[in-house]
Amino acid sequence: MSESENEERSEDVVLLTTVYSPSDAATLEAALTGYGVPYFCQGKAFGSLAIGTPQDLGGIRFYVPESAAEDAAALLDSFDQASS
Repeated sequence: MSESENEERSEDVVLLTTVYSPSDAATLEAALTGYGVPYFCQGKAFGSLAIGTPQDLGGIRFYVPESAAEDAAALLDSFDQASS
């Protein structure tokens, strides 16, 4: 592995947002994937394993690489404005 590939893998991630419903999580996943923004979720699997909802467990947190945070936030804002 080259040094630049190693640096890409060790990039810091930042919290983009937390959602509290599986449908919001699915919508956000589709948008991020569609626009090519890398991400990972934390807390999504618990909704299918535990009794309760993602809200009961602290929500589903979406993280993005620091280098993609500005673009991801702009995408999230555009969805927020469209739903208002």
